[in-house]
Amino acid sequence: MANELTKGLQYLTVLGPGKVIVLLSTMPGDKLNYLSRHIEHKKILKVLSHTSVRQVSAIVRQSNVEALVTLMNSLEADATIELMNRLDLATIVLFLTNLDTERLVKIVAGVGVERMLELLKATGSERALVLTQQIPAENLVGLIKKVPMSQLAPLANQLRPEFLRDLVRTDSADHMAALVNAVGSKNVLQLVHHLGEKDVLHLAQHFKAQKLKNLIYMIHAMKLKPQKVAKTPKKKKAVAKKKLPRKKKSAPKRKPPV
Repeated sequence: MANELTKGLQYLTVLGPGKVIVLLSTMPGDKLNYLSRHIEHKKILKVLSHTSVRQVSAIVRQSNVEALVTLMNSLEADATIELMNRLDLATIVLFLTNLDTERLVKIVAGVGVERMLELLKATGSERALVLTQQIPAENLVGLIKKVPMSQLAPLANQLRPEFLRDLVRTDSADHMAALVNAVGSKNVLQLVHHLGEKDVLHLAQHFKAQKLKNLIYMIHAMKLKPQKVAKTPKKKKAVAKKKLPRKKKSAPKRKPPV
């Protein structure tokens, strides 16, 4: 088996003949060599030992191998293993192909694999990709880490990503997370529904998250209801009575002469 491996790949023999044969038959040689030159061999062996070699080969063939190298070098081996074992091939390829690798690493490293998987499950891979592309990584990490997914998912799914991006930019990630946790996603959505995106952004920019939270509290405490406007009673118009024509008195009948 060692004779079949080119120089620099002999370290793979510890995987056993089964995995090595699959690896050599499914992964392009140039890309396998690239991985071996740019990733610590110990990390490669650990990942390949605890994942499907066919899955790893498919990722390498279908995505940007440089992006995969950056991701694996930035994450602990255990995190890479968990991602490869729990995500489907299409999702991994989607993110490695369409998202800046440094941004992806910052988000995954910032929130942890478990929370990233929760986001993907709650929003779907396509929606999650758009959110990670639109929202500044620091703000997104703060929201994912500090807001329960039950509250974050409705905002992520129902608000336009561009609006959500502009909204979280109005204040720090900690303050925006505190706002959502304090008033709940339902109230945030109602505010956007009733006022519109433009006015909500104006309020957020002017008041910031803390004062906006207090404003929502104050409005709820008032328990305001639309006031019924008392209708002014209309004056009845006097209807002129029609005068009936007087009956003419009939002349008394004369008695005929006797």
